[in-house]
Amino acid sequence: MSANVLYAIRSIAGLYLLSLCWAWPVLGAVPAPADYDGDGQADLCVFGPRDEWFFSQTQDGFARARFGGDGLQVLRGDHDGDGHDDLVLYEPQPAVWHIRGSQGTEQHVQFGWSETVPVPGDYDGDGTNDLAVYFQPDGTWYIQASSAGFSTFKFGWWATIPVAADYDGDGRTDPAVYHPATGTWSILGSLRGFWELSFGWSAVRPVPADYDGDGEADPAVYYPDASIWYMLRSRDGFQERQFGWPGVMPVPSDYDGDGATDIAVFDADKRRWYVLGTDRGFWARQFGWSTHGDYDGDGRADLVLFHREPADWYTLASEDGFRQQQFGWSEVEPVQGDFDGDGVTDVAVYHQTNGMWYVMQTTAGFRTAQFGWWATPPVPGDYDGDGKTDLAVWHPETGLWSFMGSRAGFWTLTLGSEQAIAVPADYDGDGRMDPAVFYGEPPAAGGQQGTWHILPSATGFTPVAVEQFGWAEAVPVPADYDGDGRADLSVCGVDRVWYVRRSSDQQLVQRPLPVYGRILVPRDFDADGASDFTRYEQSTGVWTIHNSASGGSYDQQFGWQAAVPVGGVNRLAGGWDAMIPLPDTTYEEKTVDVNLPFDQDWVLEADFIGCSAGVWDRYLRNDGAAGLDMMTGRPDGMMLRLANGSIWFVAANVGSINNPYGSADTKDHVAGTLSRYTFSGDHTIRLEYLQSRMTYDPASGVDVFLCRFFWDGELIGEWTCYRESIPRAMTRLFVGHVAGGELRYLVGPFISLGD
Repeated sequence: MSANVLYAIRSIAGLYLLSLCWAWPVLGAVPAPADYDGDGQADLCVFGPRDEWFFSQTQDGFARARFGGDGLQVLRGDHDGDGHDDLVLYEPQPAVWHIRGSQGTEQHVQFGWSETVPVPGDYDGDGTNDLAVYFQPDGTWYIQASSAGFSTFKFGWWATIPVAADYDGDGRTDPAVYHPATGTWSILGSLRGFWELSFGWSAVRPVPADYDGDGEADPAVYYPDASIWYMLRSRDGFQERQFGWPGVMPVPSDYDGDGATDIAVFDADKRRWYVLGTDRGFWARQFGWSTHGDYDGDGRADLVLFHREPADWYTLASEDGFRQQQFGWSEVEPVQGDFDGDGVTDVAVYHQTNGMWYVMQTTAGFRTAQFGWWATPPVPGDYDGDGKTDLAVWHPETGLWSFMGSRAGFWTLTLGSEQAIAVPADYDGDGRMDPAVFYGEPPAAGGQQGTWHILPSATGFTPVAVEQFGWAEAVPVPADYDGDGRADLSVCGVDRVWYVRRSSDQQLVQRPLPVYGRILVPRDFDADGASDFTRYEQSTGVWTIHNSASGGSYDQQFGWQAAVPVGGVNRLAGGWDAMIPLPDTTYEEKTVDVNLPFDQDWVLEADFIGCSAGVWDRYLRNDGAAGLDMMTGRPDGMMLRLANGSIWFVAANVGSINNPYGSADTKDHVAGTLSRYTFSGDHTIRLEYLQSRMTYDPASGVDVFLCRFFWDGELIGEWTCYRESIPRAMTRLFVGHVAGGELRYLVGPFISLGD
């Protein structure tokens, strides 16, 4: 922080921390400690990206609010006299004060002009903050007192800056100015009258406050280069204390409620508060705005991978660096969320078989809960707006959403069907997650393809808002790409282009994806409030991040083929957990470890673009059979084989493909032929394993699950298989070359993606 940054200098982020008379530029968020719950103790608070306030109140706990706009200055004070500090923002042009009281009542008052500096305080001693401004060129004060009315007078000159406070302890704010060049304080006390003193120099920042708790503000300065506090306390005289380090911001306030202001600093990079309390002593806490996927709490999303076997989490945190931990097991799905509301994303998993959630909260510790059942994929999010991620599940067959809100408790609503993909996000910008679904194909009731059905929380989750953006083969990737606080509609198509319709201006943004085989992970990696276009290539473990703040791109090597990024698209609906590009130059057999879990739904889809019939004649297995094996779990245990124009499957109980076949034979069985199809040309094949459609067969005494096979989007047939006859985890997948092709497999709660 340079020594000559004065109050009038605007920060590059358009945000200010008003420390009485100095502006401290902050990128991303402004600390605003004050007593918002009226218990006599200053609460931690930040005014963050997207005009959101985050509070950690000593009495009322965590809270959040949306109030503000671009280019506003953060002030503090109780403007309605109820004993609670209010949300106060000042808009320099055209000098409008925006005030939201503790009861939610808003005032928008014009007082001052573009060249005046706001200096609010209780100048008439009635317990209510008054509007006041200071015109630095000629040292004129303008005060609109709540009881005494309007007044104006000159006190100061062009080289002085205002440092108003109650220096004589009579309960009224005293006009005062500080001259940086000489370190002179000039005070016009309402009780003691005028006096001056010399305390400071040009390189320090004035931070007057009542540091000894006697009711009188003490002249004090903070030297940022050495992080030293110098105080001239009215009770015990001069005091000096080193507390902080270069780059932190002074945020003195009474955090322990003993009546004395505590020395404190805020580290914006780490979103961490450090307080030296006069009563409680030293303590530190991480608290700031919330960024999805931020596991170290610095406001930036981190690179996070999950290796299903043995359920290891690998994190490359932007602040804390690399760490590894084991949490979960191979049959669970990783989920993201800040379940304890401390601003840090928690490590968490969901076991869909029995609906169990396991969460390692960074502040509140380990937690487990049963919420959901085998047919409900997880859709966690902050649906009640208290800053904590809520447990939530969706039942595709009925469209039922079930929520266990951390504040609102249990409730349900209905939206969507088996044809849809769940895409909850904050589309209306009110700080709460909105239930939403995306239909690639038109809904059964009719309508357009590529439609989004959204239940806005701002209007009480009704009525359904329907938006058209996308098409049948598109995969939805909603996120806030323009940083306006609202999720943008976004899809990725088979043309390998990432499309975004920005909510701020409805403009279409397109970003090409260079190759197949990428997982999309839109996150805010640069802490500017906007999600960055990010893709991960599983075959190489390379992340490509396009920063929205700088406009530049960079690659980060972190990962390998067996690990998948936590939160990769489409994380809430099953999504592309992996995409394997087929080799372009050889026809050799390729074996890929995929570890497809036995106890949940999954999908495998292969795109064959421009392939020739001759390619299919190449051997793809060691046994020399011509064709393509899909879902091979053991040498005699493939689930499906395409060979010589026929479809083969194993362990079939009842099934039909084109013409009915039924068999209890667990050997390879010819289920049907593709006589009216050809393997040449462009084709898409798709196999669905639907554990969620499992039923009990009383005759055999075992569970059977449903499999479906599609050729170019057409359902060729479906069959049931004994659960016990399939390997617990499909660990090997045999694939072969198809020129220009791609093999994609999707693991997780199944939704008919239509991609």
